[in-house]
Amino acid sequence: MPETKFQADGTGIAVSRTVSSETGREVINKAIAADTESDHTVEVSVENQNTSFSQQIAESAFSDVLSLVLTTPNIKHDVDTDSPPRLPSDFFSRLTDRQEALLTVLAEDGGIVADSEIRDRIRDEHNLPVKNTGQASGGIIGGISREFSTELKDAMFIIEKTDDDIYSRGLANTYKDAITNRLASDSE
Repeated sequence: MPETKFQADGTGIAVSRTVSSETGREVINKAIAADTESDHTVEVSVENQNTSFSQQIAESAFSDVLSLVLTTPNIKHDVDTDSPPRLPSDFFSRLTDRQEALLTVLAEDGGIVADSEIRDRIRDEHNLPVKNTGQASGGIIGGISREFSTELKDAMFIIEKTDDDIYSRGLANTYKDAITNRLASDSE
C-alpha cells in the first residue's frame, strides 16, 4: 500500500498525517465536492507515489474532510511504537504563549477537556485572544507539529470526537507528568 501524506494549511489550521491510500482517495473526493468560494480557505493536499492533489476549500467545509483523517489511524513507518518521542530539552522555551496556555489548561484539568472550554480558559485564565471557532484549539496544537514534529504532537495529545463533531483533548500519560511538573513550577 503506498504511503499517502495528507496536509492541510489555513489560518490557525495545520494538519499533517500519513493515511491509507483509501483515506487519501476519500479526502480527494470530499475536497472536490467541497465549497471553494469563501474568504477563508484551507489548502488540502494529498500526495503519494501516484497522486499529487491540492485544492483550496472553504474553511466551513474543512471539518468534513478532517473527520475522515482523524477517524482513521495515523500510519507510521519505521517508527518504534513502544517508544514515543521525547520532549526536546528546549521544548518549553520554544512554546508560544497560546501553546503554553493550552498545555497548562490540560495539565491542570488532568482529563479530557472540551475544545470550547479550552478556548474559554485560555481567554479567561491566561488573557490571550483565541478565536471562538472549532479550529482554534487544533491550530494551536498544529503549531507543535511545525515547531517540533508531527510524531510528537500525535503522541502528546488524546483527541475525542462526538458524533456532532465536538472535539475534546487531553494529554497522553507519557507526557502528562513532565508537562504538569514544569508548568506548575513556572507558575509558582
